[in-house]
Amino acid sequence: MPSARESPDKARLLYYQKAARDTEESQEETRDIEGDEVLASRSSDHGPWKIVALIALLATAVGMAGVAGRRMLNYKAPDAREPVWLQLAAHRDATKHASAAAAAASTASTKCHSAVAGEACYGAVLWHKWIGTIENPGAYPKGVWRGSNRTVIQQFLHETNQSDCPRPCQNEPYPIPPPAPKGSPSIYCFSVARPGPEMDTMHLQRQTGSGIFACDGFGVYSDVDVDIQGIRTIPIGSTASGVSVDNTAANSQVFMRTWLTLLNNNDWWHYDFIAKVDPDAILFPERVRPHLSWHVGAPVFFLNCAKWKPAMYGALEVFSKQALGKYHAQHWSCEHSLPFWSWGEDKYMAGCLEMLGVQALQDYGNFLHDERCWGVDCGNKAAVAFHSFKAVNNWYRCYLSSK
Repeated sequence: MPSARESPDKARLLYYQKAARDTEESQEETRDIEGDEVLASRSSDHGPWKIVALIALLATAVGMAGVAGRRMLNYKAPDAREPVWLQLAAHRDATKHASAAAAAASTASTKCHSAVAGEACYGAVLWHKWIGTIENPGAYPKGVWRGSNRTVIQQFLHETNQSDCPRPCQNEPYPIPPPAPKGSPSIYCFSVARPGPEMDTMHLQRQTGSGIFACDGFGVYSDVDVDIQGIRTIPIGSTASGVSVDNTAANSQVFMRTWLTLLNNNDWWHYDFIAKVDPDAILFPERVRPHLSWHVGAPVFFLNCAKWKPAMYGALEVFSKQALGKYHAQHWSCEHSLPFWSWGEDKYMAGCLEMLGVQALQDYGNFLHDERCWGVDCGNKAAVAFHSFKAVNNWYRCYLSSK
């Protein structure tokens, strides 16, 4: 009989273990007997109760294993608050979530994003391209210079952890700003640009969405075929010119061809005003609209400097479509009457329109800040245009100051 201190389960286990040993001894005695004799010997010597004992022993062992397993799963370490099986499940879930987070982070790190207008990185890319690499080229590694495209510039900023620039997309066109909202009165703006600094400024304006590219319609006329981020130049033949009687460019013939090219295409008639803008002039179209709104529908153009006498300086020439309609219909009379070959185009155009009876409106001060007139203040945030900035980095600095 088991002692009081021994558990009933342990006593039963000892009993069945003894029965199993007795059975093994009996099997040793009959090991040499084969076939039916073995079965007969075992069944006759040991009886059915020993078989029952073996079955009971196995059942007890299985039961004890189950108890031990449950105790193991429900075991709590001294510093634990949950059973082991709950801790294991929590660990498994945490591992799964961590793996998913790591995979997501890895995927995010491999994604590319070329900066778009409005992001700090986009402005930084333009500053480094059009100012930094020009004014301080030694600050950039080999392969990053003023001729680098914006993808290369952004990659440099990404690798040097500047301006929160992500890795740019290498196989996509670099973004440009969306078109400016349509305004009223509507304006079509154009420039005549030659290869070199003038065309550089056209690219900068396109990339910043500024200047003529902030107008309701725009065009770039040139003697070379150039793609300006999706805008192709319009051919006008040679842009060579001499020196006028006013010691300015005797370019009237260049612009006579340009005006006829523009006017023979009727797109200009869909706008209230047409503005000719020099490439080295900085134009803010949204600021010019208040100057024009009272004159919609009238045949007018604007004089913009009176330092010596009222005149229209060619950096910014603004005409109503009615004024240009008269020029288009009667330009031949000006060509027969005026010595255009020795004039600058601005003097010729103003003289021709006055001869045709178009009203010249005087608008000085903030209509045009020109260094040849009353000077330039780039900090002025009301001026319509600033002139002249032939170097693209100076153009961009003035634009940023007045923006």
